[in-house]
Amino acid sequence: MWDMIERLSEPGAYPLLGVCCFLDHVPDSDRALLALEKVRPLLLDPAVVALDPDAAGDVHTPLDFAPLPGSIARRLFDDTTIAAHLDHLAGAQREDGGWMFSWHSWSPAAEADWRGFLTVEALRVLRANGRLP
Repeated sequence: MWDMIERLSEPGAYPLLGVCCFLDHVPDSDRALLALEKVRPLLLDPAVVALDPDAAGDVHTPLDFAPLPGSIARRLFDDTTIAAHLDHLAGAQREDGGWMFSWHSWSPAAEADWRGFLTVEALRVLRANGRLP
């Protein structure tokens, strides 16, 4: 993974999601911070992360890369941006109590599966960020 981080040269949400998750869990925090600085320009590319909470379509937000207050990538986003995305996440809860994804649903079963996953994740993120008891 360290070698892959060194070779990254193109912005891409999915590789960078993996990088952020990896860096959140490695024991060498100094090396992790250096790696985060290396990928910072790639991660902050507008094609990777949508800073506008109301951005439409299949987008990734700061909360995808830094969902928890202790996430290493949290330092890349200011408190105002994180708060706006937390407000948007909380406000996106549907009447049935769940959350919906922004990409095309290819079947009712896949929709139910993804909605369940996203609902649990939304509740986890909101709770960890002090938005739920």
